[in-house]
Amino acid sequence: MITSKAVLPTSAILAGSHVSLEPLDQKHYKELWEENGTKPELWEYVLSSAFSSFEEFAKFLKTLEEAGSNKTYVCILKDGTIGGYLSLMNIDLENSRAEIGRVLFGSKMQKTTASTESIFLIMKAAFEDLNFRRLEWRCNSLNQPSIKAANRYGFLFEGRLRNHMITKGKSRDTLIFSMLQEEWCQIKAKFEKWFSPENFDEVGNQKFALQNTIFDEMAINLV
Repeated sequence: MITSKAVLPTSAILAGSHVSLEPLDQKHYKELWEENGTKPELWEYVLSSAFSSFEEFAKFLKTLEEAGSNKTYVCILKDGTIGGYLSLMNIDLENSRAEIGRVLFGSKMQKTTASTESIFLIMKAAFEDLNFRRLEWRCNSLNQPSIKAANRYGFLFEGRLRNHMITKGKSRDTLIFSMLQEEWCQIKAKFEKWFSPENFDEVGNQKFALQNTIFDEMAINLV
């Protein structure tokens, strides 16, 4: 019988070597607007549309900050600037599951070690500190970067929800990926090997890629 349950995230900062995740606060709003809110190209596959003013964006961030079933983290880079945000959302304590979503990284974070570490930090906290049994990754079936990221991070493809949503006037199929607590130990070891200093040259380029080989036998064509 399963008796242990997950717990809600606290206000603790999730600190890494390349990025730290701080719970969203009003002090972050202005810099998030400058890094993310003013760039419509970042919002193509986000459920919300780009905002036309800081005031509208601030109201949106306030809803994220106050949402009881979500915890949104701001990505603070080593130079102290903000690179974006992401959420542990749709938290279901009764069933010890949650979703990583609302990932919005600006140009300073895209395709960087910091972006990979931000996902690692939130997964580590979810499985090791908060006792979640299951994490989900959901995305628009047309969002190829998100699909590749889910596979790269070690999430297992589970299925497609057809005509799941209407977003911005268009029909959306949603793809669902998952990771279980019992899979985390093996996946964590892959991340730690990739993060090791020996994997990067003197200018920070990786020598080998972080790839999902855990579920290769179940690989499918998502095109």
